[in-house]
Amino acid sequence: MTPEQREMKRLKDREYYQRKKVENKVKTVSDMTERQKRKQKKSWRKNSQKYRQTKKMLPNILSNSPPDSENEIEIDNRLSRKRSGRKLVKKDKAQAYRTVKKQRDKIQKMQRIIDKKIEICEKNYRETEDAKKEYPKRMLTRLLAKLMN
Repeated sequence: MTPEQREMKRLKDREYYQRKKVENKVKTVSDMTERQKRKQKKSWRKNSQKYRQTKKMLPNILSNSPPDSENEIEIDNRLSRKRSGRKLVKKDKAQAYRTVKKQRDKIQKMQRIIDKKIEICEKNYRETEDAKKEYPKRMLTRLLAKLMN
């Protein structure tokens, strides 16, 4: 990043901060209660300690590690993108699996209902067919009824 670009970024950040301040989305220290001030100071102290510690450790780490090549940095970036992409794919697959499972359950439930309806229809059909058949006893009663008339 060139010095000009850095300066432009700082200006943008300042404008963004001022806009947030005007919208009351950022609390200034003067607007905080005593408890909030103590909490904020504590977090500042903690962050400062962490920053100082890493600043002390950085020369040791750099001296002990081999020099980086640009290819390694690019590979790291690709891997992180690949990992996040895999997460999305995994999430989408899980969602699709759940959807398919719900649909299968629905289909099975509907199939059971359809099978019951078909069974009822077949039973009714058999009963009507039985009524049309002429059994000997039934034939006799009909003939006798005709003769009596």
